[in-house]
Amino acid sequence: MNPTFRRLIVTIFSNEFAGSIAAVAIPLLVLELTGSAAQAGLVAAVGGVGFVASQFFSGAITDRFSAFNVLRLSSLVQALAAGVLLALVVFRVDQAAILASVVLVAALASSFDSPSEHSIVKRVVPQADLGKAASIAQGRESLAGLLGGPATGVLLMAGAWLPMAVMAFFHSLATALAPRDPHSEGDGNLASRAEGCRTPVPEAGASLKAAPASAAESDAPPMPEVTPAPSLAREIREGFAVVWNDAGLRGTALIGAFANVTVVAVPLILLMSYQRAGVDAWAIGLFASCAGLGVLVGSTFAGWLTTRLTLGTLGIVALAAFTAGQGLLWAVHGNVFMAGAVMFLSTLALPAFNSAIGAYTTAVTPEHLMGRVVSASGVPGMILMPLGAAGSGILLEALGPSAAVASATAFSALALVLIVATTSLRTLPRLDELTELSPVAEPAAHAH
Repeated sequence: MNPTFRRLIVTIFSNEFAGSIAAVAIPLLVLELTGSAAQAGLVAAVGGVGFVASQFFSGAITDRFSAFNVLRLSSLVQALAAGVLLALVVFRVDQAAILASVVLVAALASSFDSPSEHSIVKRVVPQADLGKAASIAQGRESLAGLLGGPATGVLLMAGAWLPMAVMAFFHSLATALAPRDPHSEGDGNLASRAEGCRTPVPEAGASLKAAPASAAESDAPPMPEVTPAPSLAREIREGFAVVWNDAGLRGTALIGAFANVTVVAVPLILLMSYQRAGVDAWAIGLFASCAGLGVLVGSTFAGWLTTRLTLGTLGIVALAAFTAGQGLLWAVHGNVFMAGAVMFLSTLALPAFNSAIGAYTTAVTPEHLMGRVVSASGVPGMILMPLGAAGSGILLEALGPSAAVASATAFSALALVLIVATTSLRTLPRLDELTELSPVAEPAAHAH
């Protein structure tokens, strides 16, 4: 892979590692400062809701500017937010509203990481390597998640301030290492690259042409005609329209959303079940790491699979293997070590499934639409993911662990049925056979 992509991987890993620390450390920090578990949960919820809500506009905003600059600014804001949290710990500020505000800012900034990453990948990675790039991203994300939890536990032994300091360091590292556009000497703005500077428009909807007032002026070049920039709301709608109008994008968004319910719910059901049954903490921790380890190992060969199989076949095989493994947990969950082994084996297939979805999205989406399409594609998953978290506890209380696992696995089974039954998804070709969608929207308006 080229140097720009390598810097991108390090940048996103730094942000994700800091984020995995935040997921554990911030609720504990709020609990320590306020003494209220309810306020700790509320602060965490504010960040989660803010992140989900920002998915609607983060991609459209990314498309308006250079994705390289957006990623750098996002990392910087997250670094500053972590620095503020560090100061709040040091000075023992216990107002939940202040803590929630800082967490919200960090969550909003982090929502720009994914659309900017996909836009940069589209720009610097050849289409033949998109599957490999997606699998590397899967491994990076899994590694960050695997390291984040144990690292947070070690850091907290020195006090609540140290996780905040480490978060600030890694977000700052991401800011410093964020890649620059290798194809542009300027800021990389798509409109600027295309036509140069934009001429201001005095009135919305106006189209201006030069009208010479004298013979001398008639020899001057005419004033450029100006088309006003589309509104942000329109660009957001365009992203959703692209996803909805393409059967592949629409289908992969829904399939990923359904599968994610199972990905989130089943481990939570079993973790709560083991804790309630009095299983040793070290055994619970070992089980919790098995899914992340499976994804990490699976990512090492997912890229190779994307070059050998059609995306439709890869999606079916990977999703079938994952669903079968999750279903098997219904029978073996009583033994935490057996359950961990099955969880590891079943999640080996997830990187191939996610790589197929990610590579398809990047390959068929025009560069100037990448940010908003990635955001729109992720909205169904972001909406359903809380269902997996909330539903895990409800299912466990109402049905017990066996039936709860079976019920949660039904969502990945539904995703499998959808991909098998939908011709446009089942017949998705190999990566090297994909072509971009016909443009349905233009880049931000420019003078011409």
